[in-house]
Amino acid sequence: MFKVARPMVFDNRCEGFEYSTGGSCVVVALHERFYAVTALHVPNDVHRQYKPSQMLVPYEEGSERFLPIREAFVMQTDEHDDTDHKDILILEIWKDKLDMSRWNADYCFNLAWNDAAKPPTQQTQYWLSGYPDEINPVDYDGSVIHTLAAHCPGEICVKNRFIGVDEWTLDPKNDLKSYQGLSGGGAFSFTPVTEGQAHVRLEGIVLRATVESQKAFILQSRLIREYIRTQQSSST
Repeated sequence: MFKVARPMVFDNRCEGFEYSTGGSCVVVALHERFYAVTALHVPNDVHRQYKPSQMLVPYEEGSERFLPIREAFVMQTDEHDDTDHKDILILEIWKDKLDMSRWNADYCFNLAWNDAAKPPTQQTQYWLSGYPDEINPVDYDGSVIHTLAAHCPGEICVKNRFIGVDEWTLDPKNDLKSYQGLSGGGAFSFTPVTEGQAHVRLEGIVLRATVESQKAFILQSRLIREYIRTQQSSST
């Protein structure tokens, strides 16, 4: 299930510096339409300002081919004092232009699956999955993009810490020196059902996380679903 997370790749349109990586995203489905969801600040911060046409999402980790993007959209709300819930960018994947020989439906999380997931129990495990910068360098001399996911265990410590945002505590027992690049990655829960089987929920996407605090802030999947439904109701 971690495979629904992808690294974000950017087309720099610069000879010798063609591509760079930074941040993560998750690929989801709702009502037979597909999307890549990331944090809005991933392609737009003090270090980079990329247009949607420069944003690339691989078919899967390690793929040299990228999903066709139809459009990008953000969300506006009337709430301005609390703005974390607006730190989201949604890229609709152009379904009709998908290369079905490369598309793997198992690497796309259908948000409707959350409806059937078992409620959390004391045995529920929580994980973040994404592509930290420190283990995803670009080899410009060799023209190679290295992609490697990291999976970090954690737990929800404060529900609705902000509007539509949960606060998680992360297990510090990992080899990462920085969580830079986890933004936009997936937050999952796994609740055992029977031996060897579990119900999986996409809890949301990572907005930010720091090693110093061992905290992460997660935009809830219910808001992601609501935003996508809003977009679907206004487009065909």
